[in-house]
Formats: sequence, C-alpha cells, structure tokens
Amino acid sequence: MVRWKGLLILVLGSTLVEGCPSSSSAQTLRIAVLPFVTATGAAERSWLSRALAGSLWSDLSAVRSLKVLPRGTVYRYLAKLPPRSPSEMIPAVVSKFRCDLIVTGSFDGANDHLTITATIVALASPPITVTVSGPLSELLDLQDRLSLRVIESLGVPLAEREKEKVLEKPTNSLEAYILFCQAAEAWDGEEKPIGDVDQAIRLLERALEIDPRFYKAAVNLGIALERKDLLAPAERAYRQAIAHQPPDFPLAHYALAGLYEKAGLLDKALSEADRALKADSSFVPGWVRKGYLAYLQGRFAQALSDFQQALQLDPEYALAWNNIGLVHLREGRTAEAERSFRKVLELDNDDEASAYAHNNLGNLFRRRGDFTAAMAQYLLAIGKKDDFAIAWANLGDMHLRFGDRVQAMQCYERALKLDPSLSPVRRKLQEVQRSQ
Repeated sequence: MVRWKGLLILVLGSTLVEGCPSSSSAQTLRIAVLPFVTATGAAERSWLSRALAGSLWSDLSAVRSLKVLPRGTVYRYLAKLPPRSPSEMIPAVVSKFRCDLIVTGSFDGANDHLTITATIVALASPPITVTVSGPLSELLDLQDRLSLRVIESLGVPLAEREKEKVLEKPTNSLEAYILFCQAAEAWDGEEKPIGDVDQAIRLLERALEIDPRFYKAAVNLGIALERKDLLAPAERAYRQAIAHQPPDFPLAHYALAGLYEKAGLLDKALSEADRALKADSSFVPGWVRKGYLAYLQGRFAQALSDFQQALQLDPEYALAWNNIGLVHLREGRTAEAERSFRKVLELDNDDEASAYAHNNLGNLFRRRGDFTAAMAQYLLAIGKKDDFAIAWANLGDMHLRFGDRVQAMQCYERALKLDPSLSPVRRKLQEVQRSQ
C-alpha cells in the first residue's frame, strides 16, 4: 500500500541551513523517511510509529520539488536487516537508495502529552532536529506542525495547493484516526504483510462507523478485504472512498482498477486507471498500472508508451523498466527485454521489482534452453521476495526438469500455499504425486 497522510497502499531546505542542501538543489533531493521510535518503549502507543512516519512521508510527498522514496520499498528493505538502531540504519539506507537526506523520528506519549521529534540527517552535515509537543488530543494538528517545520528546515518553498495538502486532515475524529492507525499496526499490505488482516478490517470498519467520510480508511478497508478475496465488499469500500475523497486523490481509483484487473474486467480497470491519472497526472504507479492493463489487452505499443511516461516522471521507477522488458519479450525482442530486466537489477532500489526481473530473466533463459541459468534466476527472485508464488512454481519446474521430484513437489506446495488460485500448478503437483 502507498501511504498518504498516514494511509496504507501501491510504498519514505531556505538557503543553506545548518548543513542542509540549499533550495537550488532541492529539485534533486532524495529523501527516505524511517520508522519513528518510542522514547519510552510504551507498547500501548506503538501505533504512533507508523502514524507519525506515514503522515510526514505523505506531507513531504506533496512537495513536487522533493523525491521521497516509497515507504513500502524502504520498510521492506529494513525488515531484511538485522535489528539495529535508527542511527545504524542510516548508512545502510543511504547506500542502498542513494539518499541525500534521511528523516528519523521519535515520540514520547507519556501521560497523554505527546512530544514528537524529527531529525533530518545529511551524512556530510550536522543533523537538524525539529520538535513539537502538545496534548495527544491534538495529534492531527501536531502532525501538521511537524511537517511544516521539517519542510521549512529543508528550505523548500510551498505552493498554495501543496500547503493545503499538508494541512488537510484525513478525518476530524481523533477516535477514528487512532483506529485507522491501529489497523496499520495490525496489518499493512506492503509494510507489514504478515499481520492480522482480520483485526485490521475490524478496526477500519469501526473507524468508518465513526466517520463514514474518512476516505483513506475506506481505501485501506478495501485493500484489506481484497486480501481476503472479498471483492464485492472491497469494491463497496473503494466506492465509499471515491464518494468522499478530494478531486486530486488518485488512490481509490487506482486500487479499484487493481480489483477490476483481478476480476478480469479490464475495460472497467482501465477506466479507473484513467480516473486516477485525471486526479493526479504525475502519479507514477497509475501510469504503470494503465500500461500493464494495455499489455494484458495486447495493446503493446500503448503499454510501452505508458511505461515510458512513468519513466519520464521517475527514471528510476524499477517496475516500469521491468514491464518494458515484458513488452519486448512478448514481441520477440529478447535482447531489449534482457537489457530492461538488467536495468532493474542495476537500479537495485526495489526488492519486489528486482524479484520480478529475476523471474523474468529466468523465463528468458528457459526459452533459450539454459535451464541451469533459469534456476539460478528463480532462486534469486525468491531471495528478493520469499512470498513470490510464481517464482516458487517456476523453481519447481526446474527441479522437475532435473529429475528431483521431491524438491519439485515442495516448491509447488509452497507456491500453492502462497497463492491457492494457481490451478496449473495444482495440476502439476497432482501429476507428480501420481507418478511417485
């Protein structure tokens, strides 16, 4: 899930101020927002970690002159690292994502009084610390104040609409907002996929009972319901979000396009993708989804055009490069396909996209009859994304080709556990079992 102002979904400087880059270089500033940590270790307020980081990420993302890295991508990378303090995370994140700035944070919520501190770190400069405090009942205002002060410290001018977006509140109900944040703590499709999705659904439903206009809670409820394959209720949740969202908010349309794609309703999916881009023509995932829908419809020239539009907006958007490779592969341009897949691996800025690229390289080598190289790529894909069902199935095919039926069955079983809808894999597993 992409996060906007504390939202879960599909992804974290004035003149020279205390060592921060000047505003003249702000166009190229790459920023990662790390999880906020509790200063007191109070477990009952752990939901604030995602709420505060998510709100700041969303507000910084509203500033066109900043490139804020997708939080889902950053969080998935951090989850693979050994446990370490935020100060120890910073060099790893800078090296991995080539960041100019890292924002870390902490909070102390003792006695219903909240103190929030954000620290802006540039490796070659002294850190800048920004602190706001007030009663927990003013959480929504405190988040806005923190964001404005961080943006001011970066020296970045705000357009009027950018400032309006920073100050927009997702809901006027603190109770609904806390339930929303607790749902993200229970389960997050991108940042915490191994979680309690049922609990997240219950919490989001309660939030919407309190405030039916809370469109971001409705989007997240739709995503959680989709995870349970409850497509009709998910569609209703997305429609509820669309009814109340501001006109430049693309995520509900984007998510609904994904639901229709899953249901095989490609024309309806394309219509929703177009609506997402009408809301925000700079929304890169929207161009990638639109392009993929064109690819599924066999309109390869249009798909290529949409993926290239995504890359014009963000030349390092790895999934667009991967999907360009798919178009080349489908049209028989295998050398161009391989270059596109390897571009994803060269960027190395999104483990999920890298997993897809490794899997697609495996398929390419498989076509060429180089099954050893194909197996190596499938293993690399799983190393990047161990819940990648298709890669497990492809690895099973390679084990079967090399005569290892036991390993093949184990891979097929793993693939089906991750995605029970893979009926061709189920048939392969049954055939291997019968031949034992």
